[in-house]
Amino acid sequence: IESVFAALRKDGKHVVPEVDLNEIRQLFVKPEVLSNSEINLQWTSPDEDGLIDFLVKQNSFREDTIRSGIKRMVSSRNAASQARLDTFFKKKP
Repeated sequence: IESVFAALRKDGKHVVPEVDLNEIRQLFVKPEVLSNSEINLQWTSPDEDGLIDFLVKQNSFREDTIRSGIKRMVSSRNAASQARLDTFFKKKP
């Protein structure tokens, strides 16, 4: 990390803020993680208005691209799921 910051400061093309490199290092060494019991994931239909607001209005994505992606996501949820690998093989008698 030190060498990257030193090189950026030396080239004169980048404005490198003064930061605590130990704090940055700790983000990689000891990241904050949640335990499995703290996570509750539920697969539901996408929040189209929320996605449009976040991706298009806040982050400047193209609206037609996002809407077509949402449409593909919804249609894939309604499609049949993949077959299991063991269905391709027959059991020996």
